[in-house]
Amino acid sequence: MDEADRDQGSLRRAQAALELGRFADAATEAGRAIAERPADADAQGVLAQALLGLDRDAEALRAVEAGLALDPERAWLHRLRAAALGALRRHDEALQAAATAVRIDPASPWAHQSHATALAAVDRLFEARDELAAALALAPEEPSVHAALGDLHLQGGNAAEAERHYRASLALDPRQARTLNNLGVVLTKQGKDADATLAFKSALLLDPTSKIALENTRVSVQAGLVGADRPAKAWTKYLLWTAFFTCCPPALLLWPVVYLINLTRQNLAAEKRTKQLSAADPELYRIYQRLEDDKAKGRL
Repeated sequence: MDEADRDQGSLRRAQAALELGRFADAATEAGRAIAERPADADAQGVLAQALLGLDRDAEALRAVEAGLALDPERAWLHRLRAAALGALRRHDEALQAAATAVRIDPASPWAHQSHATALAAVDRLFEARDELAAALALAPEEPSVHAALGDLHLQGGNAAEAERHYRASLALDPRQARTLNNLGVVLTKQGKDADATLAFKSALLLDPTSKIALENTRVSVQAGLVGADRPAKAWTKYLLWTAFFTCCPPALLLWPVVYLINLTRQNLAAEKRTKQLSAADPELYRIYQRLEDDKAKGRL
């Protein structure tokens, strides 16, 4: 293997790690590629992507600006710069960077999507919608464009339209934890609580570490959406059982039996609700079942 192939091997490994969401590995490999070929703008861009994934936004900005110093006409690097600036809440600069990406490559749906994200961050929602419409026209089968439209409608308070676009995105690619979580949010806003819980659970199957999905699922459980008693009903039961055991101490021996019966009842009720949802919302149910199967087979 010659030196050029070895250098490209580091970059390819970094890109492969990015696709798997292994951002720390991607950053390490991109760093090696940069050390071997310091004039490689692509390696700087891949490093910036990895650092963004690690929430090291200031370092990502330095990396992408180093790449742009080497090649200032790379539209994708301007998109990355816009993302880093947006994460740092430097929204005016992010807007300029995204507009530059569109100017350099107006046929890129990703450039229009980046510009829409920057516009939405400064509450220019109508212009953002126009940019996403342009992106959708260029890439109608791209899940991230539909998800971005869902985000925009969620920001604008239109839950029904947000749901439509999130579902379109998930129909193209169901393995999107963030989109599943956001779908759960808009379903909750519309009072579709059982559907929302299934969306949150699907998000957790994909990303068990997601703090947002964990919190949303916890709230759903507390609300009695997955078989738990609603708070008022649970409190009433607690008081009744406390009074009973206080009046009849020997009955405490029955507590394990009562607990198991109650747990079995809750599990059966949850299974029943899930089956009912398979008929009421078969599309979301199929996504959930597919993700559960993937997890059982070790593919998640």
